[in-house]
Amino acid sequence: MGDRCYSTVTCRKRDMRHFLDMGYALEFDDTTVEDLTPGEPVELVDDEANYGHYTAIKTLGKRVEDGLIPPVVFVVECQEGSEYGPCVHACDGRRYAYSEADHDGFPCISMREDRALVGEAEARTYWDVHDAVYRRFARASKAADRRKAAPTS
Repeated sequence: MGDRCYSTVTCRKRDMRHFLDMGYALEFDDTTVEDLTPGEPVELVDDEANYGHYTAIKTLGKRVEDGLIPPVVFVVECQEGSEYGPCVHACDGRRYAYSEADHDGFPCISMREDRALVGEAEARTYWDVHDAVYRRFARASKAADRRKAAPTS
């Protein structure tokens, strides 16, 4: 194991397996998969994510983006390790985005000495994909609520 950090994932229940395989777990020890509400996003954590699972998460996102695997929808936030700063990832099932982040999990834009901005395009793309992910979560939650409210025969 190398440099470790605290990392969180928000994803759909059906996409959990990708992150469980990386070492993430349900946020609360007393929660089981059966306890999860259908349609609601799932929160996973890894308090010792090896290098923030950067390579595995990026590979997963790129495989989705390239159409090599079925859509996976997620937002990942990684805190800093001793060798790298915090970052965020998002995948809306079609597009994958990554950005360096501040300590609150917001994408960062920096400025070089020549006043050129660095990371602006990545930050904007991240927010576009992030927002699309949460729109998908909201639609799934509303659909689950409608199924619960539907009369049974």
